[in-house]
Amino acid sequence: MAPLLFDLETFDSNAQVSINEIKQKFENLGIGAKKSTQIARFLIEPPSQGEVIFNETLKAKSDDIVMKL
Repeated sequence: MAPLLFDLETFDSNAQVSINEIKQKFENLGIGAKKSTQIARFLIEPPSQGEVIFNETLKAKSDDIVMKL
């Protein structure tokens, strides 16, 4: 799954990627906007038991995203 989202030749495991960027990559693969947003949020937002306020610019390291995939 990682090769679909990231260029493995220039992959930087410490690069920060936002929810919006991941969402766009899933949409480019043909996944609908709502589902793309849900997947991107799952991959980037920290797991918590409290209420999470949606922030499209929230970022996570590329390596963490690949590990969750």
